[in-house]
Amino acid sequence: MMMMSPISEEHQRTSFAGSTLAHKLLLGAGVCSLTEPQWVDQLCKGRASREASDAALRRAVRACVLLDCALAAKSAAFASSGARTEALRFSINPKSGGYRVQKAVAEAWPASRHIFMYRACDEVVESFGSIFRKDHPPSTFETPLWRAKVALGYAPPPPPRLARIPGLADALGSLSSGLAARGVAGWTDAVLGYLEVARPAIAAHHNGEAPLQLRFDELTDAEKRTEVVARLLGALGIAEGTYDQDAVVAVFGKDSQAGSKMSRIADASKKKVKVLTAEDKALIKDRCLPLAFGDKLDAPKTNGSATNGAAEAAPLVHFDQTTGDFRLL
Repeated sequence: MMMMSPISEEHQRTSFAGSTLAHKLLLGAGVCSLTEPQWVDQLCKGRASREASDAALRRAVRACVLLDCALAAKSAAFASSGARTEALRFSINPKSGGYRVQKAVAEAWPASRHIFMYRACDEVVESFGSIFRKDHPPSTFETPLWRAKVALGYAPPPPPRLARIPGLADALGSLSSGLAARGVAGWTDAVLGYLEVARPAIAAHHNGEAPLQLRFDELTDAEKRTEVVARLLGALGIAEGTYDQDAVVAVFGKDSQAGSKMSRIADASKKKVKVLTAEDKALIKDRCLPLAFGDKLDAPKTNGSATNGAAEAAPLVHFDQTTGDFRLL
């Protein structure tokens, strides 16, 4: 998500990890907030395929943001949502691949503010996978076919960033399905992309200070709600007393996904369509994440986690292999 204050401040979050809820909070605080605009997807795709140079990407990002600002000011949707049409702050919430354009945003608006919002890997994979499973139930032959593809070398390769990590492709191939492997790979690539590309670019414009990193469970914890909301808004330069606190808190009493497929999936039935097996969760905890973040962990490298030849640096991730707790530092 990207946040500009007088077209100068920016903010980033991952998808289906509470970002829509945070988007609604910003609307309640009078921010002109847009969620998952298609132009971000298009620029991320162009960046992933290396079709766009750094300079071209900066120009495209700047043009799209300015156009969105102009269009949003005329949008009745923002007036009806409670956001002021004369809002001084503008926010964009991209999908998880948004890190691909986040560096360009930080360069185009050096004073931008950023937030990276994330959720536990297995919870994200289950959330997205459940949507897919409702329309595409697993067949009897799915797991054997996946095993055969892996054994014969026909399994889709992980993203290039992950393919360079020794042992990670094999660990992903050991998961029970291609859906699980794609989900874990997508989550890992998004978090590593943020740590390796976006976070350094943002810190370069903020005296080395990292953006606010907010976990899903922190935002949804009723006991910490007031403190976390104040921290989130404060990180974006929105001081307490400058917004309607009742309007912001009221957001928590509503389904932030109301009307969307995600909401219908949650309400469809109490019977959950599981994507990850118990063995998958153990593999994620014991192999996939330790391998992926081996040179960034604040704990001793175990279970084959690799440093990938990198020099020792300050740890960026806390990962408790006993509990599976994952936290950005």
